[in-house]
Amino acid sequence: MVYLAESPIPQYVCSSNETEQNGTLIRINKAYEHIVYPTNCYYTLPSDGIQDGIHYYEFIFVEGNSFVGFTTKDHFADGFHIRGLFYGGTLSDGLASLGAFSRRTHQGDTVGLRIDLTKEKIKIYVHLNGRSLGLAFDVNRGNISALYPTVHTYDDALIRIRKLETFPTETEYQPKVFSGIEGDFAFEQAVDNGKNVSTDGWKQFVLSLRKKPKLSNDTFQVYRLHFAVINSINGFLIKNQNSKYEVKGVESTLIGTYGEALKAEAFVFKLISGLEDVVTNGDNLLIKSKSNTQLNLKRFTKPAPTAVTLNPILGEYNFG
Repeated sequence: MVYLAESPIPQYVCSSNETEQNGTLIRINKAYEHIVYPTNCYYTLPSDGIQDGIHYYEFIFVEGNSFVGFTTKDHFADGFHIRGLFYGGTLSDGLASLGAFSRRTHQGDTVGLRIDLTKEKIKIYVHLNGRSLGLAFDVNRGNISALYPTVHTYDDALIRIRKLETFPTETEYQPKVFSGIEGDFAFEQAVDNGKNVSTDGWKQFVLSLRKKPKLSNDTFQVYRLHFAVINSINGFLIKNQNSKYEVKGVESTLIGTYGEALKAEAFVFKLISGLEDVVTNGDNLLIKSKSNTQLNLKRFTKPAPTAVTLNPILGEYNFG
């Protein structure tokens, strides 16, 4: 754990008194507040805010996770009353989600936000651990004069904000490259009890597999398994020292389904409950199960996420 020394020069303005500051570091303690009510802090350097040009801020997640981004002094407030342009895996205005963008940020991540300010536009580009995720916000500037780097968190967090003078110039989306069993896979061909199953209505369904290094060791390799049909079907795919696979900890959301989605979800549950083997061949993934049941999938590259084009600071979103 990192402990903070007292700093004579506060560099953050926060909506809660349960914070500690040390230069560019801010610790937010949520233990004394209701956990679902977010704490907000903005970084006061430069004192007159970011007004024009290209700027790059680095947010280092020493402990915990958070949304990070930019707000104005006029739109800074406590809890959900804040309005800004925030990234934390999804994009947010401080109250509502504005759309999915990447995986959720977590401890150990470094988020770089490049903000381009002209008289007409605000553009914010995201880098996650050195990889460009592309354009997140492309919105009208309107009457916004100055913006400040901001932390918006629901949990305990220790975060460092730094302004970099030398920073990555890449702004285009850089897809993550996977190999072996990891990646995102689309349904291709299914066999149930030795009979081919039509997957024409299943092409939009996806399996994602990601290794969990903190749960893996020399004996077991653990992967997070996520089937996205209508419901999210999640679990852990575990490979033991004998290269045998099993699935544990299966959970699912409970959205009502029908038609092809219902058939696909029933097939997935049968597939993973009787899992016998997983075979890879290049970008092809074959999951074998009992009773001569199997699913062929093919790895694909996710397209660039979609940028937000309406500015919630200007009230261009109306959530009712």
